[in-house]
Amino acid sequence: MNRDNFKKELFDISNNEFRRNGFTLSVEARMQLREIISAGVDRMSYEDMHNDFALL
Repeated sequence: MNRDNFKKELFDISNNEFRRNGFTLSVEARMQLREIISAGVDRMSYEDMHNDFALL
């Protein structure tokens, strides 16, 4: 999985979790969430992205 796909998947999971718990994110909050996820994924090494144990 490439970084962009990984970022999208993490954002989708996070957004779905917010909705499942009854929260609706504002447009600004959604943009900030994307930025946080993007910064975190950009700091991850290749091994971090592909090691399931590290993601748990």
